[in-house]
Amino acid sequence: FTEEEQLDIDFIQPSFYCEKHPASPFNKSPMVAIKTWGGRRAINDRDYKIFEGGELVHIEENITDDIEILVGIGSGVINDICKIVANVSNKTYIIVATAPSMDGYASTTSSMIIDGHKLSIASKCAEFILGDIDILKNAPIKMMLSGLGDMVAKYIATCDWRISNLVTGEYYCENVAELVRGSIRRCVSNAEGLLNRDEEAVKAVFEGMIVSGVAM
Repeated sequence: FTEEEQLDIDFIQPSFYCEKHPASPFNKSPMVAIKTWGGRRAINDRDYKIFEGGELVHIEENITDDIEILVGIGSGVINDICKIVANVSNKTYIIVATAPSMDGYASTTSSMIIDGHKLSIASKCAEFILGDIDILKNAPIKMMLSGLGDMVAKYIATCDWRISNLVTGEYYCENVAELVRGSIRRCVSNAEGLLNRDEEAVKAVFEGMIVSGVAM
């Protein structure tokens, strides 16, 4: 799983399928699939399958038997897909981050579109998260600003959490909340540096993303 531009495939939308209907062939084993204009590539249980026109045209069985580790190189979508695959196959997973754009690097959930709705799916957190500042600071500015926006939104998220605690009795940990707020403050104080790809600013956002993911 990479985000290399030279891949000659038109990706539409990665999807996670876990059909609940008793007659479905997928009701016992989740499937991760990538739809393309030419068909669908899927990992169903431990088998790799290629579908064209709705028909299965190729299958490689037990592909995970020879795989010892999964390495994702990318950010949001790549990380989410790999975390689900790692969870399904019970393999060690490493993510090489290419942008400080979201907080999913260290979380145990993946965002996937199911039946037209974007949901959080239980997955496996990466055991190693590699972030090279020379790579991160050269990510598209929009992706870095996305990460900053994600962090600033935690102000509201921590307030929502506290309100839920007061109204419904939901568990609340002030230590965790303050850990996140501290990361937000570091991001905001270095925010102007992002436009100049300042290393300290980029580092603040990326580390804030990791802390937020752990806090989740």
